[in-house]
Amino acid sequence: MSSRKQNHAQKRSARHKKRREVARNRRQTSTEGSSPSRAPSWPTGDCWIGADWFERGADVPAVFVRRHSSGQCVAVRLRVDLSDEGLTEVEVRHGLSEQNVLAWVGTLSDKESLVQARPELVVKLGHTGADLTTDNGDKVPSAWRSAVELFGDIDAEASSDTFLTGLPDTEEKPRDTWLNRMARWLFGT
Repeated sequence: MSSRKQNHAQKRSARHKKRREVARNRRQTSTEGSSPSRAPSWPTGDCWIGADWFERGADVPAVFVRRHSSGQCVAVRLRVDLSDEGLTEVEVRHGLSEQNVLAWVGTLSDKESLVQARPELVVKLGHTGADLTTDNGDKVPSAWRSAVELFGDIDAEASSDTFLTGLPDTEEKPRDTWLNRMARWLFGT
């Protein structure tokens, strides 16, 4: 009788061991290649940039995304002040779904207008901002290193677009003197 119980316990133990092994293999194959450390080799996803990126001295937000075939995404959010400060914010998020990325971009675009952009343009914006920051003698945000690693093989120089740095252009208004006011009153201009 005791040998019967032992056989039953051994069979049950073998079944549990096999189930654990199958589950471990499933976990390994389902996450193989989708580790965030391998994200620079993933294809790029949709990227976004502030709609005013081409204006001189603009404060430009941008989002760069890498997407694994499993749907897992890694995203970088940048903010670059092209007038003076350079790279002001960098945030890297791992383990996002495509819906998470779209929701994140949605919350950013509620505050300001974002448009889809080529990955090269977003990477070039980040490098331009980092150069401005170091030219000012400031340190780039600590997450910048992770962002550069995520950019991987994207060549910023492949983008022919340029960013207009420096203070925004201001139109010089004519001084409002008594002579100008009298001319407007007389001639209606």
